[in-house]
Amino acid sequence: MSPGYFETLRIAILSGRAFDGTDSGLVSDAVIINETLARRLFPGQGAVGRSIVHQSGPPPGTSRVLRIVGVARDGKYRSLGEEQRAFIYMPATQTPSSQFWVLARTSRSDVPAQMQAVLKTMDPNLPVLQAGTLTDITAFSLLPQRIAVWIAGTVGTIALLLAMIGVYGLTAHAVAQRRREIGIRMALGALRGQVLRVTVYRSLLLTTIGSMIGLAIAAGLAQALTSFLYGISPLDPLSFAGAAALLGVVALIASAIPARRAASLNPVEALRAE
Repeated sequence: MSPGYFETLRIAILSGRAFDGTDSGLVSDAVIINETLARRLFPGQGAVGRSIVHQSGPPPGTSRVLRIVGVARDGKYRSLGEEQRAFIYMPATQTPSSQFWVLARTSRSDVPAQMQAVLKTMDPNLPVLQAGTLTDITAFSLLPQRIAVWIAGTVGTIALLLAMIGVYGLTAHAVAQRRREIGIRMALGALRGQVLRVTVYRSLLLTTIGSMIGLAIAAGLAQALTSFLYGISPLDPLSFAGAAALLGVVALIASAIPARRAASLNPVEALRAE
């Protein structure tokens, strides 16, 4: 990597420093490692300033002593589904190669084409194997995750609609069964607000019990989704709390209609119907 790489990709340096101009020499021994390698080599200790031996070659058996100048935050290096892996960043001048990437941060979509034009003016015979935005280049590798998210979102939406229909049906059925009881209560002086609150409360109580059971099952199954998550825990409390709150709102809306119908019940007609 060249100086500016971590800043361009917004990879946080947790301790030490990033590469700078002093690391540009061919004999530079500076390297940066990620969190996983730092924990593996120096558990519970600081890694900056320590040295590691790198079997470089050729010839076989040639080794170099490299000095750790920084620890970078873990990232995904091959795919989103990979396990945490050890990683070493070395200055580009230490490992000369005939192929390299040019990275630039910009808000304009025409920059890749302009960069290719500049390269052609510098060397018309220089082949550009791939060019585009990071979003476009990584789109294909993210296709399985996007399909999984689309399927999960579709299934979740259908489940939410079924939950709303179920809560509405149960509440309406409970109101129909308690029609005589509600009529007697209102004939004895129960207010509409009281009937409304009791009806909604019972629906929300059943929804709360169902949500607790569902969250417990979801917590057990969430571990299977670890490979599709990045930057979020499978047991993310915000996601679980948001799902429970959304289901509560859906239950409140679904129970409001039969609850209002129960509160508007004419006690005389209710008792006469019985």
